[in-house]
Formats: sequence, C-alpha cells, structure tokens
Amino acid sequence: TLDPGARVVVVRDRAAFLSRYSGSGATIAAGQFLDDTGLANGGESLRLLDAGGADIRNFGYGDTFPWPEAADGDGYSLVLVAPHSNPDHALAANWRSGGFPGGDPGSGDASPFTGDPSADADADGLNAFLEHALGSSDSDPGSPGLMLATDPAGLLTLSYPRNLLADDVASSLEYSGDLLEWIPAASAATPGSEIPLGDGRSLVTWIVASPAGTTGFVRLAVAAK
Repeated sequence: TLDPGARVVVVRDRAAFLSRYSGSGATIAAGQFLDDTGLANGGESLRLLDAGGADIRNFGYGDTFPWPEAADGDGYSLVLVAPHSNPDHALAANWRSGGFPGGDPGSGDASPFTGDPSADADADGLNAFLEHALGSSDSDPGSPGLMLATDPAGLLTLSYPRNLLADDVASSLEYSGDLLEWIPAASAATPGSEIPLGDGRSLVTWIVASPAGTTGFVRLAVAAK
C-alpha cells in the first residue's frame, strides 16, 4: 500500500540492492523479480493496475534518442519528469536521464529553482533562471552557454548544457527568419543527441539546417512550468 506521492522499489536481488544502496532509505517491495528477470535496458512494456484490474498506466519505454540513451545500461536512472503533473508516460519527452551515475532509488533527484529569476549576479547577460536551466552558475561569468560548431558532415550544430535536475523548466528551440516571428525550430533543426555529463547536467545537441540561400536565427527559449 502506497500513500499519495510515495515510492517503492521493486528489485531483482534484495540482498545485492541493500548492499549497494544501504543508505538510500528506499522502501523495497516485499517481492522481487523472479527467475533472474528484470526490466530490460532496451525497452519494455509496463502495465500498472488498480485493485479492480483497470489500467492506471499502460505504456512502453525505449532506449534510443529521444529516449534517454544513458539509461540503457550506462548506470543512469530513467526518470519521469514532474510526476505530480500527471504527464503522459508514453512520451519520450516526459522522461530524462538521472543526474548522476548509480541512480537515486527510492527518491527524486529534482532540484527546483529558488531566488530571483531575473537576477544576474555575475553580469554575463544570463539571468538566474536561465543559468538554472543550463546548470551553470550565476556567480561565474565564464559558465558555458550556447555553443556553435560544425560536425564531420559540414552541418552546423548547436549545443548547450541542460540541468537534468531542473524539472521546473520547459525549454524549446525556436527559429526565426527576421528576429520578429519565432516558431518551433523543427523546420530548421533536428535533434541530434543528449549526453549526460555525470554532474547533474547533459549536453544537448541540435543539427541546424536552414533552407538553402536563406538567413535564419535560432534561440533557446526557457520558461517556468
């Protein structure tokens, strides 16, 4: 029986779990996976039923981008973003990699923003909320922001750090031809990769391909959610 907002961990081997995560304080289910089975790193279908046998959740997860690839056996958890908001579990965009290798079983690792979102203590032009979204520091003007490069195929790439623990941030890439009207960047850019950095951040890369002979602009838009 779980209280609202409570968590329980179902494990393959109780003794091995307790040996590795003895200080986690996780509530462990009385049972465990049978016959040396477990959830597949490569993807699985999950069905959660209520006491009457009706679906609470019935969805599948994957292991290729845009699903968090680092959760496919690299030691990172697959984490549902803002579970209190009742997200669609079947959408890859509602999941992320855990912030740190080894996982965080039995608890969440999200770290919400606090303070004045419009502050700019280091005067680098990035306000405190944007620094929160990027996982950078508002006291360090040298913190990384958006980075442009060219990939081996000669295509322009746009990369930026993402604070994996910032579940209170909604971010999107936007495109404009005139700096006046901004639209989702799907017409001019495609998702490339997202690689965890092991410090609570990931590096997100987009491949930019503006129509030939045109001038275009891209920006990262962030908002509180």
